[in-house]
Amino acid sequence: MSDKDILYSLFIAITFLIGIANWFHARKTAFINTVTSERVKWINKLRENVSEFCGLTHHWVHTELSEEESNTVLKDIDKVRIFIKLQLNPKDPTDKDLIRIIDKIPEYTHESKKEKLKELINATIISTQDLLKIEWERVKLESKRGEISSRKGSNRVARRA
Repeated sequence: MSDKDILYSLFIAITFLIGIANWFHARKTAFINTVTSERVKWINKLRENVSEFCGLTHHWVHTELSEEESNTVLKDIDKVRIFIKLQLNPKDPTDKDLIRIIDKIPEYTHESKKEKLKELINATIISTQDLLKIEWERVKLESKRGEISSRKGSNRVARRA
């Protein structure tokens, strides 16, 4: 085998190794992009659901509705409340706190408890804003660094009602 053949073989081997490395990098990048994209969708859907829940609850308590309209709105409130809870992680302290606040809201829908309801709706909004801000920062960091980060040890802080 000549020096030329050895050199060609070496270049072929190096090219092959670079190809394999690029393939692994492309798979990792595709995975990161998929996870990041899904997180952005989750952020937007959670924002919409919390907005709808708070808006419907406020509307139901502060508006004179017929019995049929009231039942329809209550059904929608329950549906979106449960959907929000399904979007959250019951083991994460911040998510757990938000679930707790959302679960309290139905207890304060009577006319005599409007002020406490207003506080709970505001607490829901603030807690959601905090959660979404931290999640958005994670998305930006993941897209910048190319690594999936976990919420474990995150500095998310929910404001308690």
